[in-house]
Amino acid sequence: MCVVFSIVPFVNIHTRLQALFRDVSLGHAANNPTVKVSFPTGDSAQDKKARITAGTIALQNLDGPGKGCPNVSTTFAAQSAALN
Repeated sequence: MCVVFSIVPFVNIHTRLQALFRDVSLGHAANNPTVKVSFPTGDSAQDKKARITAGTIALQNLDGPGKGCPNVSTTFAAQSAALN
């Protein structure tokens, strides 16, 4: 399984992965509990898109609800579109 999480250089990888793992273990964004997070482990396009979405949610809520890195500063949208 491959999780692409190599963007946003000003937020170190350890911080990004910690946020992602925390959110996945909770089933929602820790800093924005109304936003659900799933991280399926399959190889389908739908599962890959869900993992990209989980990474986006973790980044967008790093410092509180909606206070993180905007999706536009990542390659996640392009990666998701490439799966279509």
